[in-house]
Amino acid sequence: MATTCSGVLRVSFEANTQKDYGITDSKVVDSINESTPYTLATTVVDMLYHDDGVLDVVPTVVDLDLQAILNAFGDAITLTKVMGLLIKNNATPATGSSILVGGAVADEWTTPWGAAGDKIHVPPGGVLFLIAPAGITVGAADNQLRLVNDKDGAGTIAYEIFIIGAQ
Repeated sequence: MATTCSGVLRVSFEANTQKDYGITDSKVVDSINESTPYTLATTVVDMLYHDDGVLDVVPTVVDLDLQAILNAFGDAITLTKVMGLLIKNNATPATGSSILVGGAVADEWTTPWGAAGDKIHVPPGGVLFLIAPAGITVGAADNQLRLVNDKDGAGTIAYEIFIIGAQ
């Protein structure tokens, strides 16, 4: 039986700024909304990966092989492209640690970050959200996505990761 995947990646930012001038108020509302359907003109998304995990202060290192992960049904997935990546750091902003994303020792997935060894800090309470409608290539020699507790705060980090892509 075939597995299908459909939906929409959506992100929205909205801000309201107001200044009191005594007699009248001035108000500015800015917003941006971006929405990308899973099924794209050139590539069909057919894979969703989700995991809730914990990074310890030891530190725990999580290396995800993007060409050997399991979907929610336990089926093996070999990603060739990533269209969406979301990593949520559930640590408390006041005392928690950052998650370092990237920097795997071997077969590092470098395309989104730039160069080997590059990392992105996801601060406590923060979210890394990447949308690539045409997809970011994953290959046999660039398939490891590393998550590490930066230990810049206290305790363990609970996190969530979502990946949508194509096989």
